[in-house]
Amino acid sequence: MDKVEIVASDNLSLKAFYSKAEKPKALIVMVHGMCEHKERYIPLIERLNQNNFNVIIADLRGHGESINDEYQLGRIANIDTMVDDTNRVLEYGKKHNPNLPVFMYAHSMGTLIARMYIRKYSNSIDKLILSGTVAYKTGCYLGVMAAKLKSIGKGKYKYSKLLFAMSNDGSTKEDFSWLSYNKENIERYINDPLCNFKFTNFSNYVLFKMTHNLHKHKKNLGLNTNLKIISISGSDDRTTNGTKGVKDSIKHLILDGFNNLSYKEYPNMKHEINMEDNREDVFNDIVKFFEA
Repeated sequence: MDKVEIVASDNLSLKAFYSKAEKPKALIVMVHGMCEHKERYIPLIERLNQNNFNVIIADLRGHGESINDEYQLGRIANIDTMVDDTNRVLEYGKKHNPNLPVFMYAHSMGTLIARMYIRKYSNSIDKLILSGTVAYKTGCYLGVMAAKLKSIGKGKYKYSKLLFAMSNDGSTKEDFSWLSYNKENIERYINDPLCNFKFTNFSNYVLFKMTHNLHKHKKNLGLNTNLKIISISGSDDRTTNGTKGVKDSIKHLILDGFNNLSYKEYPNMKHEINMEDNREDVFNDIVKFFEA
């Protein structure tokens, strides 16, 4: 597993892992979630390598090692920049794998970025897994407006309990039990300084804006309508808003123009299905999807 650096449009160094298989048959680009980092995906990366997939994953800006004075932990950029960062990671991977198909795996907030990404770059990938697919939330536009107001001037770098509550099912309490049933995973998350940090007001604005955009559609004549997409999630994942929310996500991917869609829910699992006790079932399904 090699450590590499990918230069973003504003010269921020995106720190990444590029992990090669012995006989690669495809490249998988991974996009991680909010307030976490690439190292948490090493077990999945290793499984994918064992099944002959090359993998590249970068810390999102404002996460992990992809930081500088402007983008400290908890500070992300606007939607276009986050999408461009993802495309630069993908292009780096394609440069080193010119003859391989390219797939994408995205988790949690990464699913929001991926869904914004495929509206512009759907022809760059052949398959997409959305894990812990973030659902549209009624009233998210109120979050957009509140975060926009709080982001005026230096407020963009500050933290708001109100915005935290609006993104935390109305609670100001820091309770990470929603992540998984696996208590060891929750403890690791809480004790990891590269996970347990807070989003700034502007970062919350971007988060709310991406969520709001899930229900906004524009005709895209260049869309790869046959892009194979699957949503995988735990049956007890609050982020997906249950089966109803997953079906809504599928419906609006169809309204975006995609038609090769499916979903699977895993019983007795929460948000981080890759960290649950039965994660082997999830790993096996991920491999099967990419191999099919």
